Amino acid sequence: MTFDSTTLFSRQFQLETMMGPNCLRILDELLARADLPPEARVLDLGCGMGLTSMALARGYGYTVTAADLWIPAEDNARRFAEAGLSDRVTAVHCEARALPFEPESFDAVVSIDAWHYFAADSAFLGTHLLPLLRPGGLLAVGVPGLRHAFDAVPADLRPYWVDGMNFCTLQWWRELCLQCTGLTLRDAFHMNCHDRAWAEWLESDNEHAKTDVVMMEMEGGRYFATHGLIGEKRSW
Repeated sequence: MTFDSTTLFSRQFQLETMMGPNCLRILDELLARADLPPEARVLDLGCGMGLTSMALARGYGYTVTAADLWIPAEDNARRFAEAGLSDRVTAVHCEARALPFEPESFDAVVSIDAWHYFAADSAFLGTHLLPLLRPGGLLAVGVPGLRHAFDAVPADLRPYWVDGMNFCTLQWWRELCLQCTGLTLRDAFHMNCHDRAWAEWLESDNEHAKTDVVMMEMEGGRYFATHGLIGEKRSW
């Protein structure tokens, strides 16, 4: 499916609710490759201020559970109500390693601009996430990372580097997914929307975006990429 979710919301609303590189660009590129079933039940994991959750409901017609740790559920619920989506999107405040859902609750899990915060170990998928997917359910992830591995953080990148940020290469994420016996990795790719998604994020008034402007001017396309991962829960 090819769709432009940025047409669903005003430019101002997008700038006010982004929490990183434009998640709508990343969402659309992911879903163009992932064959989610019609009217799927989707967990939007690390949904931030709910922009992707609203796009999944309004633009794609899915029923969405919008889960985030940093944004209060009541704030997201208010946004969903104002958008007329209370019947399609449910806001939940939770931690990714303590998800309060029944087994096989979802047809798909989508996670954008958040995966690196909680999923960078071999146990997360098998222990915390895959049990929530039905057999054959899909995983679609857009995660910031590195174009190439380096032995030590380059000197010009060091002022912006935070230990534990888990910016990794596509190959690193691919290998981690392959360690999960319950997941079939269908696709792993560098996302074409990377430059545009970052450029749109840097236009926002978010304090983190203002800091990122300097970092991205220094980086100049040498280090960063956005990785796409699409997997399927095995049926056995």
